[in-house]
Amino acid sequence: MEHKRNPNYGKATCFHCLLSPSRNDPIFIGINRLVAKGLEVKDKSQRNIIQYPCSVVNRFECPYDYKQGKVSDIEFDVEDLFELANMTFAVEISLTIARKILPLLKSKINKIFIKR
Repeated sequence: MEHKRNPNYGKATCFHCLLSPSRNDPIFIGINRLVAKGLEVKDKSQRNIIQYPCSVVNRFECPYDYKQGKVSDIEFDVEDLFELANMTFAVEISLTIARKILPLLKSKINKIFIKR
């Protein structure tokens, strides 16, 4: 149980979160930012409670963990951020593959129509 509060383990675990700054990489299209924008929650002074990218890169000190009493205005669990990150990663990969395959498909379709 020593690893439970280890900051290095918390940082490694935080990598898989939707709001992680390490997901803000140039190799990605940036869907994480779009999904995070959809999660916006305003407080009474109209400030956005959810920040992208997150300034706390430690899962054990997560500011969005309402079970620990950090932010009470959010309507989702921290584990939902990890699930959303998995979904956005799948969408990013699909769009990347589609972007590579689309020119090949266009050239094959053009060859078929030219032969007719």
